[in-house]
Amino acid sequence: MPGAPVVDLDVSDFRVIVIDDQVTNVEFLTALLERDGFRYVVGVSDPRRALDTVVAEDADLVLLDLMMPHVDGYEVLRGLRHALPPDRFLPVLVMTADATPEARRRALELGATDFLTKPVNVLEATLRIRNLLRTRRLQRACDRLEGALAAAIALLASAEAPPDGDDACDGARAVRAVAERLGLDEAQVRRLESATRRR
Repeated sequence: MPGAPVVDLDVSDFRVIVIDDQVTNVEFLTALLERDGFRYVVGVSDPRRALDTVVAEDADLVLLDLMMPHVDGYEVLRGLRHALPPDRFLPVLVMTADATPEARRRALELGATDFLTKPVNVLEATLRIRNLLRTRRLQRACDRLEGALAAAIALLASAEAPPDGDDACDGARAVRAVAERLGLDEAQVRRLESATRRR
């Protein structure tokens, strides 16, 4: 439905790192995020500490300025690409006063996920942040399911056939173990067990 609000997102447990050499910008963005329900926001005004902070804090989102002394935002993006595993999705929202197409292209090529020009429209920034975190939440869920599936496959691979040869019971036990590992509720587990026994 056009104009319908997107389902609200609980942002309280997301870890956000704000990187900007201007302390007033860091304070402004931190206050904005905290007012919006974020509990874990870390500000970094010395860009030389940026990469270590992002990795150490296991960030879910980075808000990054480009034009900074010592280490600019492009170097931070390049460093993140090398510091994080290739399958790790870390959204980076660039917020910069450099409105040139070259800055936008270069930042996106280096791995920025989105790009806003300062002065930032607060509503637009908030919506983009929430959209990026929805994607991050989905990635987290995929990672958990992938881990659970790998564990379930290992469990099935290690299962031994029962001595009495009752394949239906063995299959039902294996299905229960996998379903529990995937976090299914008891009713779902019973339906899967029942279906296994009927086969």
